[in-house]
Amino acid sequence: MSRGPNPVDGAGRARYAARIVGRPEGFGEAGPPNLAVQAMRLWRRRAERDRAVAAQAALAQAGSVAGGLVLQASSLGAGGASAACGTRGKRETGGCAHGDGMLTDLVVWYLFLGGTGAGLLLVAAVFEMLSPQAVDGVCARAGRYAPRPAYRRFFGPAYGVGTAAVLLGMLCLLLDLGRADRALSLFLQPVPSFISVGAYALVALVVLSALLAAVWTFGVEGFRVAFVRVVRVLVVAVAGVVVAYTGLFLASMPAVPLWASPWLPPLFVASALSCGCALLACTCVLTGSGEEFASTLRRVQKADVAAIACELAVLAAFGIAALGGSETARLSMERLVAGDLAPAFWGAVVALGLVAPGACEAFGKRVSARVAVFACAFVLVGGFFLRWCIAQAGMPPDLVASTMVALGIQ
Repeated sequence: MSRGPNPVDGAGRARYAARIVGRPEGFGEAGPPNLAVQAMRLWRRRAERDRAVAAQAALAQAGSVAGGLVLQASSLGAGGASAACGTRGKRETGGCAHGDGMLTDLVVWYLFLGGTGAGLLLVAAVFEMLSPQAVDGVCARAGRYAPRPAYRRFFGPAYGVGTAAVLLGMLCLLLDLGRADRALSLFLQPVPSFISVGAYALVALVVLSALLAAVWTFGVEGFRVAFVRVVRVLVVAVAGVVVAYTGLFLASMPAVPLWASPWLPPLFVASALSCGCALLACTCVLTGSGEEFASTLRRVQKADVAAIACELAVLAAFGIAALGGSETARLSMERLVAGDLAPAFWGAVVALGLVAPGACEAFGKRVSARVAVFACAFVLVGGFFLRWCIAQAGMPPDLVASTMVALGIQ
């Protein structure tokens, strides 16, 4: 009885390999291929297909706002080339092809606007706590919260701009998602995760900050003092959650070694606080209350200098940890410091977004309003490009290519 081709001789091995791997490209009459190469290629194609199918099934089941992020960050993609690069390509280019970031630009805008808006609201609420003179004392003793008209010109635009920034960030995320039912299912079918906590925190922050914006913008005086104080404390707490959760969510992704760093959450927190202080100072100057609240503006700039110093220190620790980590994390960091992303990283993030405004605010005793606005704008530009560079540099390890290299298969 025939048992099929004998894999011992050359012709039988060729027919056997053709039956197993389906005669891949390059398999002809010139001679049998290396079976290990063909088997590895077949395994690679099937593994990429299975990962894409599993990721899409998980996305459909979760139905959450973060589904798109999880799909992009945890799978290599059906073709394998859109989400990860081969080992040879990494050695030659220092990373994936230009523009093949793990996150879309809309998601990067969400990370920037959400963090900056939350940072502004947190800083504004803290400054309100430190300004008891901003409320009419007679009304306060009567139990009513009545903001003074002068301070309304400072806190009203601050809360309004912060709330608008958070709303714009949420809109960018919804536009990137493309389907509103996923966002609804996140609230109707919540699961314990960073994304669930972040989604509820975003909605809560918008509601609470809109209430404070109404109080300070329109002079609403019907609220009790105790109620407004509780709302203010909640704004500080919820804004802190929003500032921190994006970094925690990205750091919880072991599929992207550059992001899976304990230094990423504090880096995003420091950047959000710095951008929040810059946006608050810029709002104060552009609305015409800069001269009236010159001392307060100076304290905001000092807080921004402290946040920038912390951001520089944490960014250095983040880079050192990545360069000393896994091969993929090192390759990602090399793209930032010496690769295709180096001009944006050193120019827009470090020089324009950190060093220049930090020096201007730290050593400029009395700067003009125009210089202050430019310094704040530089901080905001640097904050956006920080998130963009990290999103572009993040890439998952090509496990199949690494295995082929380890086995000596090119």
